[in-house]
Amino acid sequence: MSSTTLQSATGPVQGFVATRSATGTKTNTPLIETPQSVSVVTQDQIRDTGARTVGEALAYTAGVQTQPYGFNPRYDQFLIRGFAANQYGNYRDGLRQGNGSFAYFRNEPYCAERIEVLRGPRSVLYGANEAGGMVNYVSKMPLDKRLNEVSLDIGNFDRYQGRFDFSGPTRCGGIICATR
Repeated sequence: MSSTTLQSATGPVQGFVATRSATGTKTNTPLIETPQSVSVVTQDQIRDTGARTVGEALAYTAGVQTQPYGFNPRYDQFLIRGFAANQYGNYRDGLRQGNGSFAYFRNEPYCAERIEVLRGPRSVLYGANEAGGMVNYVSKMPLDKRLNEVSLDIGNFDRYQGRFDFSGPTRCGGIICATR
């Protein structure tokens, strides 16, 4: 079996090229059969580019302009095909993050399995939205193999940040479960 047959729309991707997505159809569909333009930024690409924000992770995605009004550490801001996607185009696991006038969500790319960009109108699937597109932040899912990862970032101006990711099978009442 090849890695493309094992890949799912929400699971991990080996490398930079994803073959399936759920953002354009809300089902586990191959990207080649999705009727809209979808770009997938995988966890490997996020890690290899050293992206610390969702804006940095989307910097090389076609049709997306990140930080259009200058750097702002409070929230991620981006334009998709010229339309602001901060208010209505910010999704997590297929559900819109309800941003308000002065309260916006900021997601951590380390916790993302992938970040998917759907370009174009999508009101049939997701309701009233901007015409430019949307960003769907797909959270990491439990793995069926053991993963133990701890890291520490140190930066300027007394910046310290720790990260950890533990996953793997566990026993839940005699049944083997995957936890993260």
